Amino acid sequence: GLGTFSDDRDNDSKMKAMKKLFGRSRRSSTEDADAGSENSSPRPEMEISLPLDFKRGIHIEHDPKQNRFSGLPDAWKAAVPEQCLAQELSGVKSDIPEFLIPTNHKITAKILAQSESVERPTSTSVITAPDLGISRPFNFQHVTHVKPNGHTSTGFEGLPDEWRQLLKSSGISKEETLENPQIVLDVLEFRAGGGKRPAPPRSKDFVAASKRAVAFRLEDPGPLFEGMAQIGQGSSGLVYAAVSRESARSVAIKRLDMGKQTDIPALENEIAMMSMSKHANIVEYIESFMWEKQLWVVMEAMSVGPLCDLLSKVALTEPVVAYICRQVTDALAFLHTRSRIHRDIKSDNVLVGSGGEVKLADMGFAVRLDKE
Repeated sequence: GLGTFSDDRDNDSKMKAMKKLFGRSRRSSTEDADAGSENSSPRPEMEISLPLDFKRGIHIEHDPKQNRFSGLPDAWKAAVPEQCLAQELSGVKSDIPEFLIPTNHKITAKILAQSESVERPTSTSVITAPDLGISRPFNFQHVTHVKPNGHTSTGFEGLPDEWRQLLKSSGISKEETLENPQIVLDVLEFRAGGGKRPAPPRSKDFVAASKRAVAFRLEDPGPLFEGMAQIGQGSSGLVYAAVSRESARSVAIKRLDMGKQTDIPALENEIAMMSMSKHANIVEYIESFMWEKQLWVVMEAMSVGPLCDLLSKVALTEPVVAYICRQVTDALAFLHTRSRIHRDIKSDNVLVGSGGEVKLADMGFAVRLDKE
């Protein structure tokens, strides 16, 4: 390892080593010149000094055949069965900073010592597999554990006092609570927290994250897809269904023609929003291509299509409408907690999959909020 020079003595050691090294090199060069060599003087031979101020840190090794560890600090040895410890070499550092000590090593050692199932083989035995125990939870704190209970007045068991008062003053009946316990808990948790959202990010942080999220592949995407068929048309381009030759995955491709009037920053913002918004109810962004004045944006395919098309063919029941609304609001909640606003919620931008998936699409008008 290479040492660090943190005080005057270290600096003195460094200077002496450097003077010795370069002094020897200059003497060697002078002697070669005095010898009257016809050839030009060779380059001075440099010597590498020994490491200065060397300190051995933590170096742990494991012998898979014997299943033994060496180099473990003392605090870590307490969490490992004795038969798994190899004989230590002299000079091995046995103490470590406090912040590196496992907080449960004493508990683990106590449990292993009390366990009758752990065999203690002789020193000559070969251990073929680790015989480590799993410790009990440590630093455990029981904070809040709420569960539905039809025998209580509120329909819940274990409600904190603050939540109980909020529920009583909300007008939500016990029957409604038992029908939708998770929704009621979400509302209570939100109200108890003062209805506060996380602080928005700084503008420069979001700009930096957006730049990292936008990356174009500069190659011809045509050969990478097969079975391309147009399924839609927008103001700035066409939408195709295709299959990726690289992943054999069905995808949707938005192909845009680039020109002088194209708003490049807006496109980059849309791609960044899609790339950074990974959620089960938001259409997945896969990648983008820039080729011959065309931008190809590749996303996951939603086989049923826009919700507006489905509404023109099927009369949805109230439970189905509630399900769709829940999926869309989950997507919006995800965006809003990250200080992003979609700004274009309509049935055209809600896509449905063959498995009943409901996902929000089209981030063309999405914006982000920041502290500024």
